Amino acid sequence: MRKYNYPVYEYEKENPPFVMCFNKTQDTKMAIVNTTENICACIMSDEHHLNDELEFWTTDGRFVLSTLSRFLNMVPDQNWVKNELQPTIVSMQLGEKEPPIVVYYKVNEMDGLGFYYPKGCKIQSEI
Repeated sequence: MRKYNYPVYEYEKENPPFVMCFNKTQDTKMAIVNTTENICACIMSDEHHLNDELEFWTTDGRFVLSTLSRFLNMVPDQNWVKNELQPTIVSMQLGEKEPPIVVYYKVNEMDGLGFYYPKGCKIQSEI
């Protein structure tokens, strides 16, 4: 098993309620609702260019996953990959399932921290 030099996250749906997505290529950060389907939708989103590198982290500094383009790169929780993440994202990549609209998470305490919310995006509090 791969060793990481930082705390890693074992996936638990909606715990925490959101994860942070850092687009290392475009230098943007977003907060999105923490579900497997929503994370996959974010990876597959047209908001990101095909050469973008994404990293997902929890607010307490635990690494969730990284991508290269629209493909998984590093994911510490291999049980999550095998049972949920890979089947979900592969079905989107193959066009068997349409990626849903990404649901962003807006927290008042995070105002002013430079989080990016695309124009007209779906915010969790509006659902």
